[in-house]
Amino acid sequence: MPATATDRVPNWNSGTDEPDHATRQAETRRFALVFVTFLTTVLPAEALDSSSTTPTHTDIAKVKFLTSGSAIVLSGFASPGDRGTGCMLVRGSPGGPNAVRDGSGVWWQAPAGRPMDVTCFGAKMDGKTDDTVAVQAAITAATISGAGGQVTIPGGNIRIGGVVLPSNIRLSGAGINATAVFAATSTVDVFSASDPSNVSNVAIEALSVYGAGGRRQAGGHYVLFRNCINCRVSDFLFSGAYVGAEVTGLNTVNVALERGRSDGAALYHFAVSGGADTFLRGLVTTAGTAEQAKCGVRLTQSGGTWISDSDITASGHGTCVQPGSDQTVKWTFVSNTALGDSGSGYGLFLNPTGTGAIYGFSASNAWTSANKKAGIATQCDNGGVIEALTLNAHRAVANTLEGMVFTCGNGIRIIAPTVVDNSNPDGGGASGRNSGIAFGPGVSHFTVAGGEFRALFGSKPFQAHAVRVMPGASDFYTIQGVDGFGGTTTGVTIQDGGTGMHKTVTNNW
Repeated sequence: MPATATDRVPNWNSGTDEPDHATRQAETRRFALVFVTFLTTVLPAEALDSSSTTPTHTDIAKVKFLTSGSAIVLSGFASPGDRGTGCMLVRGSPGGPNAVRDGSGVWWQAPAGRPMDVTCFGAKMDGKTDDTVAVQAAITAATISGAGGQVTIPGGNIRIGGVVLPSNIRLSGAGINATAVFAATSTVDVFSASDPSNVSNVAIEALSVYGAGGRRQAGGHYVLFRNCINCRVSDFLFSGAYVGAEVTGLNTVNVALERGRSDGAALYHFAVSGGADTFLRGLVTTAGTAEQAKCGVRLTQSGGTWISDSDITASGHGTCVQPGSDQTVKWTFVSNTALGDSGSGYGLFLNPTGTGAIYGFSASNAWTSANKKAGIATQCDNGGVIEALTLNAHRAVANTLEGMVFTCGNGIRIIAPTVVDNSNPDGGGASGRNSGIAFGPGVSHFTVAGGEFRALFGSKPFQAHAVRVMPGASDFYTIQGVDGFGGTTTGVTIQDGGTGMHKTVTNNW
């Protein structure tokens, strides 16, 4: 009997519906009845457990089948009625997926060309038993099954940790509201696709991951991609991670973290510390009920990162770009994203140290708002370098300190921003203490072109100035077309303390 529309759950990748696990069990039980007459006429009574009508996986070695038999449907894995009910075995070979030898010496295996269900490999999915061995066995079987490396974790709770994903594996849950993965320990890497050279074509999708015992993790990752090529995690919920997902490794190329949410991470929700061409799309971070993470998104080493359509909220710093010595973050492209909202630190914190460098950071239609410090800040420690920073139509609103403050950087271009309601007393700031945009002493080669700095959205003027160039040797800059009319507490739109001779400050009001 085919499954009805109400028996189906969405397949997150294909856009089609598939029967859920309970329906599959019911169908396979009906299918198993076809074999009951066959089995009971050819099997001696002592060959099966007294409670069995069809064998379990554990029973196979005790059973002798007719040579004409071509398939069997199991009544369970270890005992009748457990999560292995309904799994099928067909005649196979010693090297086949999930291969097992019966009492007459015949080999049986999981059908080739089908996804490997972890319950058919002994996963109890009771949320208490460590099912890592069963999941790893299903992954091993999928690599040789001809099924395109597909592994499924059906709906339910499963406890695992240290699962290693080789090349060409797609691991799918039944959806974030159906498949709940719990870390086996508080410091384990739950899933990793990692290799000293490279691993490729790995996907993890449609599941939720929680800390051990439902508590916040003290270490490890939920997903770790190291030297991974064409890898992704998508359609997920992370709760209570130490680090949600990290992309690292010199040989990493084309990795995507997409359509996911991370709640209550302890250190970082998402991190990029190696590789090139990394895509962060449709991500959401929150603190949940826990203390905010150190960073929502952290970049320390990358050769091309795209961040789009994401909402990085309630983290210490929303987005941290922090290359250390001998590290470079170059060519970062942000669009339609809250880089930091309602955080306890900066919204966007650009902070290279030592010989670390940030080259070519560009954001369009992004925003940083309601942070306890500035919306955007640059800070170069011990020689760190920032070059070519472009902010196009950025919105810095209602931050406690400045909307943007630049204490270092070369080649800063701010085009048509909306910078209002900063130095906001509602967040603990002091009206008139901080400005909309501030450039530190000696910062040079920057442009502010146009933009809205008036008191908007029903607020009072809080910002001391629209743009402030602090006293010092700043040179080679342009500030023009800034509209701060009625939006400052001092009545002075531009406070220009730069002493350089190569500057244009004009047409501001």
